[in-house]
Amino acid sequence: MNNPEQQIIACLLISCIGLLILAYFLPKLDPPLVRVGDIGPMQLERKVRVKGDIVRSHRFSGGSYSLTLEENGSSIPVYIPYNLVPSFLAMESMNDVSIKGTVELYRGSLEIVADNIGER
Repeated sequence: MNNPEQQIIACLLISCIGLLILAYFLPKLDPPLVRVGDIGPMQLERKVRVKGDIVRSHRFSGGSYSLTLEENGSSIPVYIPYNLVPSFLAMESMNDVSIKGTVELYRGSLEIVADNIGER
């Protein structure tokens, strides 16, 4: 492989394979654990993992839920889409709940749109 063109092609192929591997494994990695009180505009559109107690819940007519998650005196709204409702309803306790999701802006306030919900 002394030909520079072949070397460039080989480098490009290896780079593409690396990017495909990264794209495959990246969604499987756990997002960082963030304190509820530390969630701010810097986390907007980012995946986070939070833990706390559910202090309020509201069921929408379409079947999804809005929760308030509290940790150490700080709270944040959490939207539970319809597909996660069975996991939410199956929980034995509303304390020490772990939620993974994306921080979004809804009506001028930050909230987490859940991807996963469960007990610690």
